[in-house]
Amino acid sequence: MNDTSHDPPPTVLDLIDEAVAAAKRAAHACRDERAREHFEFALALIRESWIAESGQEARSAGQVVADVRSAMNLFAAVFNRKEGH
Repeated sequence: MNDTSHDPPPTVLDLIDEAVAAAKRAAHACRDERAREHFEFALALIRESWIAESGQEARSAGQVVADVRSAMNLFAAVFNRKEGH
């Protein structure tokens, strides 16, 4: 039997990585487009927290949300153009 009580606790970055992985799985499982959209914002914010926690210069939450919104608008425009709308 393995005694894992001597394993070091996960770091904050490890925990953030786990949160990203769980959010990705949940986003891919969503059937509702609006729910997936919310996960895109959440994933971007969680990833930005990894950047901040690692000591790098992170964007503000407002900047992250604006960037995700811009990307989603761009993807929607490309999709609509591709579909002939």
